Amino acid sequence: MFSPAPAAVSDSDGLRKCVNDLITLITLPFIWADGDLSQIGNTVLNVLRAMLDVDFLFLRLIAAGGESLELTRLSLFEGTLRADQIAKALDASLGNFTEWPRTAQIHLGALTMFITPAPVGLHGVMGVLVAGSREENFPTQEERLILNVAANQVAMAAQEAARLLEQKNLTAVLDELVAQRTAELQSTNEALLREIAERKLAEESRDKFRSELSHVTRVMSLGTMAASIAHEVNQPLSGIITNANTSQLMLSASPPDIVGALETARRTIRDGNRAAAIVDRLSALFKKRSVTVEILDLNDAAREVVALSASDLQRNAINLRADFLTNLPLISADKVQLQQVIMNFLRNAVDSIADHNNGQRKIVVRTFLDDDHRVCLTVEDTGGGIETADADRLFEAFHTTKADGMGIGLSVSKYIVESHNGRIWGIRNIGPGATFGFSIPISMTELSNLPIVNPDVEQRNMEEP
Repeated sequence: MFSPAPAAVSDSDGLRKCVNDLITLITLPFIWADGDLSQIGNTVLNVLRAMLDVDFLFLRLIAAGGESLELTRLSLFEGTLRADQIAKALDASLGNFTEWPRTAQIHLGALTMFITPAPVGLHGVMGVLVAGSREENFPTQEERLILNVAANQVAMAAQEAARLLEQKNLTAVLDELVAQRTAELQSTNEALLREIAERKLAEESRDKFRSELSHVTRVMSLGTMAASIAHEVNQPLSGIITNANTSQLMLSASPPDIVGALETARRTIRDGNRAAAIVDRLSALFKKRSVTVEILDLNDAAREVVALSASDLQRNAINLRADFLTNLPLISADKVQLQQVIMNFLRNAVDSIADHNNGQRKIVVRTFLDDDHRVCLTVEDTGGGIETADADRLFEAFHTTKADGMGIGLSVSKYIVESHNGRIWGIRNIGPGATFGFSIPISMTELSNLPIVNPDVEQRNMEEP
């Protein structure tokens, strides 16, 4: 036995000892803070060994993953039996430990042992705690109470151990996800920085190439000249440079504005694609290839061009007003080519206002439907206007009123509009500036949905300064 029984113990002394033992068991969870099942099992067996007058103690704990831990404390068989041997003897004599009786007899070697099992957890799902003695009166009520309290304490500690293990696993998973996402964001940021640097070099090369194009000889044929000029008149390049610089500033901020940088990078790609499309469509135009016709809303096409010109307008302190007709009929046209015409009109208006500082810095872009059921767009400015001597040569190739102009923009615009069965014009305003416009036949499918148009109202809008 673990400790010799005293010769005589009074009821009060026995009750006092039982209460002290119970208090000891209740305080055990305070030393099980780390949730180690092996520590929990060994601690409770050591405590019970000092409390109970038994020949052996056996503890089986089942972890959350199903692994089994078996521990023993021996007195009579010290050094001769292992935990697994006692477990086999118990299982062989009593079967499934969750169905064991409150007390039983087993044989260990030649000895008959009186045992009492205490389930750990509900119906023993977390294990069992067993005490055995050669004494026939084992266990007493106090011993059974101590065993049951100890088993309950072990069950609570095992549940806490399972919770701590799950929390550690969850923390590890979250740490891994955070590290993975951080690495992805860092990689994306580095890729954006590289892309911005590459685009900046590309823009510098394009600017140099565009400058060299201005020296192309005028003796070249109009078709060859137009194909070469297509690279120079890529107005979206200015938008690409602006977006690249904006993205660089956002990434240089503290903290970096990743969302804003991604949006400016998207706009940079959009402008680059638009520049490539313009080059392709102009080349196709002068090589007599078929145009890419689609059903489109001229209002939407004009809005996109206005947005692309925002930086030029702001740089020159010019106020632009858009006066678009609601429910404008759709047309069949090449969107990129018509946008190039609108862009030429806007660029000429901006240059005219910048060269003639008369105090009024306004541009009005209008869309309307004329009496012949044609969709019209005009760009009205408050610049220097049109000289009488130049009025008849506005759309001739190589005719220009600008010191650094090449006389290509309006001639190309005329070619584009006429290839769409349209009409183009330019007139001097009654007040300062000039108005350039074009008209395109509406789509045949839109003829039945024409809005009611008051020509007098449209004429008044055209004449407003």
